[in-house]
Amino acid sequence: MVRTIVNSILTQSQEELERISGHVSSLANLVFDSTSVTMYHDAETLKARYVDDLRRANLIPPREKLEQILSGEDLGKLGLDERDKDKVAEKPKRVGPERPVVDLLGEYSPRNRTIIIYDKMCLLVGTALKINPSVLRRVVAAHEVSHAVTHMGMHGGEIWKTFAYADRTDKELFAQAYCLFHLKKMKDTAALKAFYKLAKHQDFIYNTWKTFADEDIELVNEAHLRARRKEPVILIDVVEETEEILPETTPMALVQDKIDAIEMEIARYCNTHPKAPSDIMSVAKLLGKGKEYDNLLRKEHAIDTAMKPLAENNMMLEEIKREIAVYRENHPELSNRRIELADRIGKRETYLDLLEKKLDLERDLLRQYRTGIWEPLDL
Repeated sequence: MVRTIVNSILTQSQEELERISGHVSSLANLVFDSTSVTMYHDAETLKARYVDDLRRANLIPPREKLEQILSGEDLGKLGLDERDKDKVAEKPKRVGPERPVVDLLGEYSPRNRTIIIYDKMCLLVGTALKINPSVLRRVVAAHEVSHAVTHMGMHGGEIWKTFAYADRTDKELFAQAYCLFHLKKMKDTAALKAFYKLAKHQDFIYNTWKTFADEDIELVNEAHLRARRKEPVILIDVVEETEEILPETTPMALVQDKIDAIEMEIARYCNTHPKAPSDIMSVAKLLGKGKEYDNLLRKEHAIDTAMKPLAENNMMLEEIKREIAVYRENHPELSNRRIELADRIGKRETYLDLLEKKLDLERDLLRQYRTGIWEPLDL
């Protein structure tokens, strides 16, 4: 009896795998044999050891909601007690990068070539985020199947042989990008909304798809093949604690906000003390803020210096995009695909190189943030 139930679940999941992988492999121009991977839904597992991750991100639904969707036994497994009943739910935050949300909901094992979707975890997180759990499962399935397709899909008769050693950022970039393009192509509006909502609770690595959000699928495919050609390098996982590494966001914004606050104090002091020193740093010292102010100014300079190559790269990228836009206006009969238009103006390789460099620079900034100049502020 148990074997019959398990087989029926596997059969159902294999049909789902075949359907999604057929579409994703078509988008990616890869030959994929759906029988090379096994996919199933786990209807029972609750990852109790990750509850603290979800709790820190406020992704545990209120007690009254939990009682409607989970049994008393499940609540016990999760270690949730009466203290959770009166807890006021806060706005959901990001789950730490060491345990991304999507990895709590499903996983792809390249060693075993197996995909697992954790249905109860989708129920838990879906309820917290007000996403229909069945819709959330479609997003998770598309993400995990995209992992399998990019790994086992063949280009020129070869799979991605170095997948196990590839940069984690690359692997998640393509899983997310192909998931996004799949949902767009299927016109699955509900799942797309869930994808974007879930992205708000993921770290930088799971948001690199934004680089290709306004591009065409051929550009994603070019980048995927480039990633496959890289030499295998085992990288230490990058831990990232900011929103996104971009000039207008943290950590620069954090530093500048603190500088502004101190300079406002200095301005108020000078307005009420006509004989105050003319040197700003001297006033900061009088206020007992000299060391903090100096530390912040040094960090601002260090961050600005480190981000300069990315800013310059982005300027060159925007210049090519402007050239493409002008060419598109003058040739309305041509495709709207940027990669084809970049080829028309003789900038295809430059355009691809700049996009790839953008990802590499952002990745380097993450490493610097964790290992060097951008240690978390404790001032």
